[in-house]
Amino acid sequence: MTDKEKLIQQMSTKEITKQLLLSQIFLFLLGIVISAIFMESFTEHWKSQWDFTFSEGVWYGIVPALFIIGMDLLLMKTLPENHYDDGGINRKVFEKQSVSMIVLLTAIVAISEEVLFRGVLQPMFSYVTASLLFALVHIRYLKKPVLFLSVLYISFLLGFVYEQTQVLTYVIIAHFLVDVTLALMIRYGTQ
Repeated sequence: MTDKEKLIQQMSTKEITKQLLLSQIFLFLLGIVISAIFMESFTEHWKSQWDFTFSEGVWYGIVPALFIIGMDLLLMKTLPENHYDDGGINRKVFEKQSVSMIVLLTAIVAISEEVLFRGVLQPMFSYVTASLLFALVHIRYLKKPVLFLSVLYISFLLGFVYEQTQVLTYVIIAHFLVDVTLALMIRYGTQ
């Protein structure tokens, strides 16, 4: 067990959940501040991000999520656990949470990360830049090639969805469905 894994094991679920929430609040506020400072039309930009139709919600939200979940399940079934183990952080966050708390946490993560990466960085810089930064923010995956490639693939797929729609709603739906499904699998021990 590495020093990092030992530290994670020593932290309570409450402590690690607090750290998760603080990091997500930081990402969300960073996105809002950057967009307020650097985007020409802050209000118009954010108003345009929330369109939704049922058919596009299925096609751009649910279908990509199912594809990502399927790929993750395939990796979990075919590779040894140590290839996709993040050092116990996800397990520590989700294995003892209530379903309602899992839903809340994964919604916060999906919203905060997509606001920054797809809602701000992708329009300001590029699809590739935002996707790479998204993957790099998941720093704990850098030493795990399978996890890093997986998050990189997910990032580019979510970025592609945003490129196609120019709407955050669908990428948030996809991101949320992936995270909540995998968190519930951890919670119920079906990973």
